[in-house]
Amino acid sequence: MDKSTATADIIYSECKWYIPKLRCLRSYFLIMMTRSQRGVCIRAGNYHVINNRTVLLMAKTAYSFYAFLQNVT
Repeated sequence: MDKSTATADIIYSECKWYIPKLRCLRSYFLIMMTRSQRGVCIRAGNYHVINNRTVLLMAKTAYSFYAFLQNVT
Protein backbone atom coordinates (compact mmCIF):
# COMPACT_ATOMS: atom_id res chain seq x y z
CA MET A 1 0.00 0.00 0.00
CA ASP A 2 2.93 2.34 0.60
CA LYS A 3 4.03 2.16 -3.03
CA SER A 4 0.59 3.02 -4.32
CA THR A 5 0.39 6.00 -1.97
CA ALA A 6 3.85 7.05 -3.14
CA THR A 7 2.58 6.91 -6.73
CA ALA A 8 -0.19 9.35 -5.87
CA ASP A 9 2.31 11.66 -4.16
CA ILE A 10 4.61 11.59 -7.19
CA ILE A 11 1.74 12.39 -9.55
CA TYR A 12 0.70 15.30 -7.34
CA SER A 13 4.15 16.77 -6.79
CA GLU A 14 6.08 16.06 -9.99
CA CYS A 15 3.61 16.06 -12.90
CA LYS A 16 3.05 19.84 -12.85
CA TRP A 17 -0.67 19.44 -13.46
CA TYR A 18 -1.19 23.11 -12.61
CA ILE A 19 0.59 24.37 -15.78
CA PRO A 20 -2.04 25.74 -18.21
CA LYS A 21 -0.80 23.57 -21.10
CA LEU A 22 -1.40 20.44 -19.03
CA ARG A 23 -4.78 21.46 -17.64
CA CYS A 24 -6.50 19.08 -20.05
CA LEU A 25 -4.64 16.22 -18.35
CA ARG A 26 -5.77 17.19 -14.86
CA SER A 27 -8.75 14.81 -14.89
CA TYR A 28 -6.48 11.93 -15.96
CA PHE A 29 -4.05 12.73 -13.16
CA LEU A 30 -6.94 12.80 -10.70
CA ILE A 31 -8.16 9.39 -11.89
CA MET A 32 -4.65 7.92 -11.60
CA MET A 33 -4.21 9.35 -8.10
CA THR A 34 -7.57 7.99 -6.96
CA ARG A 35 -6.94 4.52 -8.37
CA SER A 36 -3.40 4.32 -7.01
CA GLN A 37 -4.62 4.92 -3.46
CA ARG A 38 -6.91 1.91 -3.59
CA GLY A 39 -5.11 -1.21 -2.49
CA VAL A 40 -4.88 -4.29 -4.64
CA CYS A 41 -6.31 -7.38 -3.02
CA ILE A 42 -6.87 -10.90 -4.21
CA ARG A 43 -9.91 -12.72 -2.93
CA ALA A 44 -10.48 -16.43 -2.62
CA GLY A 45 -14.04 -17.25 -3.52
CA ASN A 46 -15.06 -13.64 -2.87
CA TYR A 47 -14.94 -14.39 0.89
CA HIS A 48 -11.35 -14.37 2.06
CA VAL A 49 -8.66 -11.81 1.25
CA ILE A 50 -5.34 -13.38 0.28
CA ASN A 51 -2.37 -11.40 1.59
CA ASN A 52 1.24 -12.24 2.46
CA ARG A 53 0.25 -13.81 5.77
CA THR A 54 -2.34 -16.05 4.09
CA VAL A 55 0.12 -17.17 1.40
CA LEU A 56 2.71 -18.03 4.08
CA LEU A 57 0.11 -20.00 6.04
CA MET A 58 -0.92 -21.90 2.90
CA ALA A 59 2.72 -22.72 2.08
CA LYS A 60 3.37 -23.97 5.63
CA THR A 61 0.23 -26.10 5.56
CA ALA A 62 1.08 -27.55 2.15
CA TYR A 63 4.62 -28.40 3.29
CA SER A 64 3.32 -29.99 6.50
CA PHE A 65 0.93 -32.13 4.47
CA TYR A 66 3.74 -33.07 2.07
CA ALA A 67 6.01 -34.04 4.99
CA PHE A 68 3.18 -36.07 6.52
CA LEU A 69 2.69 -37.97 3.25
CA GLN A 70 6.43 -38.64 3.01
CA ASN A 71 6.44 -40.17 6.50
CA VAL A 72 3.33 -42.28 5.88
CA THR A 73 4.64 -43.98 2.74
